Amino acid sequence: MRRWRSQLQRFAAALALLALAACAARQPSTPPPAPPAPTPAALPWTTAIGALQNLSNNQTCTATLIAQDVIVTAAHCLADGTPQFGGREFVFLPNEGTAPNFPPLRILGIQAVGQSVQQGVIDGSQASGDWALLRVETAPPALHPVAVNAMRLDQIQARLAAGDHFFSGGYGTPGLLQFTQHQNCQPVDPSGLGVYLDDGLIATDCMVRPRDSGGPLVLVDIAGRPHLIAVISGIGRPNSDHPFGVGVEALHFQPYLKGVPISFRDPAGTLAPAG
Repeated sequence: MRRWRSQLQRFAAALALLALAACAARQPSTPPPAPPAPTPAALPWTTAIGALQNLSNNQTCTATLIAQDVIVTAAHCLADGTPQFGGREFVFLPNEGTAPNFPPLRILGIQAVGQSVQQGVIDGSQASGDWALLRVETAPPALHPVAVNAMRLDQIQARLAAGDHFFSGGYGTPGLLQFTQHQNCQPVDPSGLGVYLDDGLIATDCMVRPRDSGGPLVLVDIAGRPHLIAVISGIGRPNSDHPFGVGVEALHFQPYLKGVPISFRDPAGTLAPAG
């Protein structure tokens, strides 16, 4: 009898443990934490390049954001037949023709300008002044300015030989308002073309077109960071079988960025080591 009672007690205890286990299994578990929101993909640096439109005559040039509220372009792009520049007549369209879309930025005024340059054939003595820094409405945070670095041709060629890349382009695509990169071209020594440019100008073998004016000449360092080294002014030897692009080196306008608030400057303005 005692043995039977002991076995019955052990059986009852086992049933109680099973019941407790079943209750525990039925209790809701703590929900797992929500996965972190995906980090937005970084936009390409080329979103800082845009079309500069003169609303009074429908003229288009190219410009680049070099501070959160400053763009650089060619001075002759401001020529509109009047002696005074009216900023309200111009608008900057960043990344125009390519996704994502950004709102137009109004031109608020001139930060600095090399000199008054008319459109058409630009005299060699004027070319080095063919640059303009324009104040614009503050760009959206997603648009990152391109750092400005002044370098001579020999410095540029040394960095290219060490692995940096050259980038040039503009809105000169015929019939379209879309940025196009100039392919397979580099800065060149103009003396090899039988030409001697004034100090502060750079020659390239890029196929420059109308509306490319003001476009960027950029050195992309080995860290993938862009550095604007010049802006497109025009075409050398336009009636020749071998025309070449002419750019105004950044050494002419970089000093005028000192007045731009430090919070608006690009933090990645230092070139990564070459090679």
